[in-house]
Amino acid sequence: MLAVQDPNLQFLCRGSLSDYAACQCKEDEGEVACINAQFVDTEVFFNLNAHYKTLQKVTFHGNNFQDLPSSSLFGPVSHSRLHTLNISANYIVNLNSNALKGLPNLRVLDLSNNEIVLKESDVDFLTHTPRLTHLYLRRAFTATINRTVQFDLMMRMFQKANLKHLEIRDKHNLVCDRASPRNFVGARLVEVPLHKLDCSVNLFAMSSNQPQFLTLLFAAVVIYFFNNL
Repeated sequence: MLAVQDPNLQFLCRGSLSDYAACQCKEDEGEVACINAQFVDTEVFFNLNAHYKTLQKVTFHGNNFQDLPSSSLFGPVSHSRLHTLNISANYIVNLNSNALKGLPNLRVLDLSNNEIVLKESDVDFLTHTPRLTHLYLRRAFTATINRTVQFDLMMRMFQKANLKHLEIRDKHNLVCDRASPRNFVGARLVEVPLHKLDCSVNLFAMSSNQPQFLTLLFAAVVIYFFNNL
């Protein structure tokens, strides 16, 4: 009688990740994914170094990290082949400026659905990933405190990063449905001068069926990239 091999064995991870059913690894493709594994410590990234020397795509989604480390996310090891890093929906609050060190060829970074609060020291966060082509920030900044300060820090972060390869899709079709002053409502985002956007307006006091602060924040970022292509 022939034994039937479990097809999931081919995705079994090495090391400590093998204890988690939520983690799947494709060693031949350099891919590691842990979805809703409920990790709370970023040291789990260090554990990858011992078993995966040629990482290309890493996904840790649905965990509870809160703080990225003050040093490189992967420790002293550089992963020059890593092109995609998805750390979305991890309740991340603090980025820390050196977290992305050792990832010189990263092209896709997903930070969406976190609770990021930028600090002055975070403005260098993206300087380690000059080859980024895709950056996902949907609902990455959900905190409503110090919104004007957060906006300023975010713009400085992008200015220092100088992401020349970042792609902006549908930039000519995006419409400003909330702006301050109001006379820019309905204008295409590429036509709204960045210095005209004012974060001091209480957007939450406006109609509840309109996008919230993130719309204005992301709109300004889109305009910045368009003007620097």
